[in-house]
Amino acid sequence: MGDSIRYGAKLLKQTQIYAKNYVGNGLNCTSCHLNGGTTAYASPWVGIWGVFPEYRSRNGKVNTLEDRINDCLQRSMNGKAVMKLRCARSTRLRRRPDLIELRGVWKLNNEQA
Repeated sequence: MGDSIRYGAKLLKQTQIYAKNYVGNGLNCTSCHLNGGTTAYASPWVGIWGVFPEYRSRNGKVNTLEDRINDCLQRSMNGKAVMKLRCARSTRLRRRPDLIELRGVWKLNNEQA
């Protein structure tokens, strides 16, 4: 799985190179998800797997994490959805006890916001 996680990190940081067929503008995933998705209040990915499925008022549906990522590709990146996604990086981030960040509710190192 190490190779998959390293590839996922490259994909998120260099989306224009590794997912060029799915992105229609000049953004990379880390253009919005700062510091590799670990920055509080900057669309963090840490622990995000535990939030989904989640109701989104934007589309009036209960969305899976896959739905949310595809929506980001289509709306924020002006691209097209990927049919099936693997979320190994999100799983790896949840194992980092020093990165307890869920939607900006908690700061790093378990200090409450």
